[in-house]
Amino acid sequence: MQQRANFFLGSKTKKGFYSFFEQLQDEKQIERVYLLKGGPGCGKSTLMRQIGTALEQKGKRLVWIPCARDPESLDSMIDLDARTAIVDATAPHTLDPKLPGAVETVLDVGNFWREEDLRNHRAAIIRLNQAISNCHQRAGALVCSGERLLDWNYKMAKRYVDAAAMQKEAQAILSRLEPEQAPRVYKGLLSAVSVGEVKFLNQTFDAMCDRVYTIIDDWGAASDDLMHKLLDGAIAKGLTVIVCYCSIGAGERIDHLIFPKQRVGVSHINDYHAVNHPDTVLVPNWMNPIEEEEREPMWEMGDLAMELIDQATQEVLQAKHIHDELEDIYKKAMDFTKVSQLQSKVLEQWG
Repeated sequence: MQQRANFFLGSKTKKGFYSFFEQLQDEKQIERVYLLKGGPGCGKSTLMRQIGTALEQKGKRLVWIPCARDPESLDSMIDLDARTAIVDATAPHTLDPKLPGAVETVLDVGNFWREEDLRNHRAAIIRLNQAISNCHQRAGALVCSGERLLDWNYKMAKRYVDAAAMQKEAQAILSRLEPEQAPRVYKGLLSAVSVGEVKFLNQTFDAMCDRVYTIIDDWGAASDDLMHKLLDGAIAKGLTVIVCYCSIGAGERIDHLIFPKQRVGVSHINDYHAVNHPDTVLVPNWMNPIEEEEREPMWEMGDLAMELIDQATQEVLQAKHIHDELEDIYKKAMDFTKVSQLQSKVLEQWG
């Protein structure tokens, strides 16, 4: 079975929920966007998945955007051939139409629920929503604390990076890539603090890359230096590139780059994400030796950060369990026949 190209477009970070969903409303890249509105358990994810599966059977090239809070659920699906996307436009990645009708179409599946049923469960809905919010707030605080420790390690390690060697390595990789027509820069994530784990979408490299350059870097300093040099060089050379940021760094450090037209990837390997690809080239980690009196506290900070982030994933897991209870209430109030009719209508319009 062919691997699917998956990306997250939002995650918990040191600055709270950080999102790249606004790219889906860039009319220069996406010609049509369906904005799905409605509550939990309304069938938004199922509707997107079934539309995507039907499009795959027609041979369409798709990108799938799972939900960081629950990777079994979809936040969006993008048809690269039709330049059309469908997205869950509700919180925490709320999207409202900027060019309604011309670009965006709003689909409100909330029109298909029986409000009287939901009002009868008002107290339970309020209680469950608050419990979910509490879990995610605790997870956010833990992520922020862990990232502050990793930031400290990054700044310490940055002083030991051989920047000249990194520049030379970047130029060597770029020299193997050919200039392109109509280059573009996209942003996303390949990992996220998720349900009981830090989820890494390794299959995306299998789907989009024939070769992956990897750099093993515990601190993220050398790899980030390499990624930024590669990104600057790629933009100057005119290459299409997907920039995949550190999932908790709020769009600062870069963990991975994918050059989709060249079918080449570059990945930072650490304890949170390790690429498993049949054609992998190891890039030297051009770090000067870190002095022992600095290295030992850095290892301690790294271990503590991992503990905090692991606790955050457990909070996300608990939120998922509570969210399942909330979804059950909404599912019982839904008319899914009308959701199926909406799905058929969208597929007819899709083209």
